[in-house]
Amino acid sequence: MSLTFAIPFYRQFAYLQRAVESVRRQTCSDWELIVSADGGLVPEAEEYIRSLDDSRIRYSASENPLGMVGNWNRCLDLAGGKFVTLLHDDDELEPDYAERMLQVAGEFPEAAAFFCRTTIIDEQGSERFSFPDYYKSFLRPAAKQPVSLSGESAAAALMRGNFIFCPTLMFRRDRLGEQRFDDRWRMVQDLDFIVRLLLKDQHLVQVPDILYRYRRHRENATETYSADLSRFDEEWALLQELSATFNSRGWHQAAEIAARGRIIRLNLLYNALRSGLKGRGAVAMRQLRHLGRLRRVNPLD
Repeated sequence: MSLTFAIPFYRQFAYLQRAVESVRRQTCSDWELIVSADGGLVPEAEEYIRSLDDSRIRYSASENPLGMVGNWNRCLDLAGGKFVTLLHDDDELEPDYAERMLQVAGEFPEAAAFFCRTTIIDEQGSERFSFPDYYKSFLRPAAKQPVSLSGESAAAALMRGNFIFCPTLMFRRDRLGEQRFDDRWRMVQDLDFIVRLLLKDQHLVQVPDILYRYRRHRENATETYSADLSRFDEEWALLQELSATFNSRGWHQAAEIAARGRIIRLNLLYNALRSGLKGRGAVAMRQLRHLGRLRRVNPLD
């Protein structure tokens, strides 16, 4: 089996069906699909998977609640393919995701992970504009062909802004070894994971094709943690931790970029302006106060 699609499932059944169907529409058939339900069975989801009557697709529920990161790690543990993609339960794949990603993997046998571009969609699956995601397009390497990223240059680029959409990542399992997502984090576990690969001298490959459909909606974790500002605190904590790690490695440019945390402050400012334009003055003021606090604790400003 070449590729395992593993879906960490959190009871969003309507979206789950779309995610599963996007796997079944793949132009490449050399895959398996595991739906990993967190903390117990969801009868309608289990029944749906059984009704598909496809030996490549199975439903597996953990006995106890694992949380987001725990379920992601369970997905990695359950995967049997040479490669594994953690397809989020509210997203969708383009039909040629597996074929194209596996093709590029064959061209870069030394790489640990591969990521692609994505279309942003709304609740109904229609394409939508998202300024933060549009901004990310200016952060990633401008290349029309697959490009390998490694070392301090890759780390520095990610510290300017994480342009990798985590669920687009296809990992080569034998390059991961025992590495798993760190359950200290709720929102930045993907960036932490990717940087740890770079610190182990592993390579990432950017695939320039749009192969994934990333759904933004009010219930997803990014929106929730952005609203209560905990996302920004966690991002700040990770970047300061990484700055110290980079300095100890001799990656001083990456360390300085991480310590400044400019992308976090820009995102907070954007959110404050958006809140103000929507007439949510109290929220905007809270976000601006949070921005001011980050400025005061910045060690380089």
